[in-house]
Amino acid sequence: SFFSLKCINLFLSTLSAITCGHPGNPTSGRTNGSEFNLNDVVNFTCNRGYTLSGNARAQCRLNGQWSSPLPVCKGICGDPGIPNHGARLGGQEFKTKSLLRFSCEAGYSLIGSHRTCKSDGRWSGKPPLCKGIQIHLKHKDLNMLMYDRQQYKKVYN
Repeated sequence: SFFSLKCINLFLSTLSAITCGHPGNPTSGRTNGSEFNLNDVVNFTCNRGYTLSGNARAQCRLNGQWSSPLPVCKGICGDPGIPNHGARLGGQEFKTKSLLRFSCEAGYSLIGSHRTCKSDGRWSGKPPLCKGIQIHLKHKDLNMLMYDRQQYKKVYN
């Protein structure tokens, strides 16, 4: 009977020595919990302006691994997209108060210039548009352009 009691104690002491180590902190977030041993639980939170993507908690398992991978903290606003024939100037983080500016390719005019991520998770303003520029030439101006083009060819070719 003493032998089996010793075996149980050895098993229990082995279980209590299992540790998972600190799981790390999500980028733009933190891990709440100070114990990282078998069955301990940690909770993950994000800084203001970010939302948690993944499990908000993890438990230390018998195999020395956490039950869930480290979650990701994402900016509150979703990706606002990029206008056709345009570009977005700014980062890929869409957290509260992020300011994005837009531009258009040559031959296109920008309608709307910037958007800001608001604290309610929506973007300010309307999505910007790149509208094709239409040039209206009078017959006389068109003839002048054709003449200039012919002169250019004579001089530079």
